Amino acid sequence: MSVTALIFVASLAWLVLHVHPTDVPVPVRYSNLTGFDTLGPWYFPFVLLAECLGVAIFNTFFAYRSFQKNRMVSFFLLATSVVVAAFGGVIAAAFGSVR
Repeated sequence: MSVTALIFVASLAWLVLHVHPTDVPVPVRYSNLTGFDTLGPWYFPFVLLAECLGVAIFNTFFAYRSFQKNRMVSFFLLATSVVVAAFGGVIAAAFGSVR
């Protein structure tokens, strides 16, 4: 859980330092066929990171609930929380760095 929190704090710090408010729409969706094909608000990387944080919180909650019944499931849920935090941070940073 602390690894997940550390990843989220680092990702949020990176976004705060690199993403600034703008009136110009920024890319919010990427497709392999067409590239960036949808534009949206400047704060989209923060929304993406918040959604990933919500998923990680639910996974952590269910991991603690299932720890007494099935420890293997609990460990997989916590590992999934770390993966969601890492991927969410990388994807949010990628969308935050596009200008």
